[in-house]
Amino acid sequence: MKEQEFKIYPNPTSDKLAIVTLNGDVSDFIIEVYDLHGRLIQNLKTTSLSTMLDLSPFPSGAYFIKMGNEQTFQIEKVIKI
Repeated sequence: MKEQEFKIYPNPTSDKLAIVTLNGDVSDFIIEVYDLHGRLIQNLKTTSLSTMLDLSPFPSGAYFIKMGNEQTFQIEKVIKI
């Protein structure tokens, strides 16, 4: 199985964050947003190669974005300014 690879931009961001899968496999693609305390604050499922994530409802700070499926995932730290 090919490992999921994602690109997230812009980072830092003030509101919207683009998430793009680089390997074209988006079956059961899940995006989860966690705060620095490890609390899940947003999650969504998509079948699109690119997704816009709206961080505007959340306060400025650092967040972790977990992207992938049940078999493989990637976690990236993003900064909301």
